[in-house]
Amino acid sequence: MNTQFLQKFLTLLPAQTAFAHCDIPCGIYDPTPAQIAAHTVLRMTGLLGEKTSMHDVARIVHVKEEHGQKVEEELETLNHDYFKPEHHEKFPELRVLEMVTLLPFLPCIILLIIVH
Repeated sequence: MNTQFLQKFLTLLPAQTAFAHCDIPCGIYDPTPAQIAAHTVLRMTGLLGEKTSMHDVARIVHVKEEHGQKVEEELETLNHDYFKPEHHEKFPELRVLEMVTLLPFLPCIILLIIVH
């Protein structure tokens, strides 16, 4: 019942479309969170081969997936908010590097596409 009220209330409010490329396009990007998350994914992947307990495997997979998501978010920020057309003009190899960084995630992306 609350959901219906909220939906009706929201239709009464005036709506405007807002567009933004970045919150503050300052050109500052720190790659440290992406690096730490990527190292965690690599370490967890290595630990998976060493553990046999289902509990340990479940915890390791959970941590690996969490940090994999962080890597993906950081790469998206880098690709969509930091790199501007002038970066790509000055360094044409950036597109290739962006694609290469996503290659390790390709099997997961394909699996998600198939499952969903």
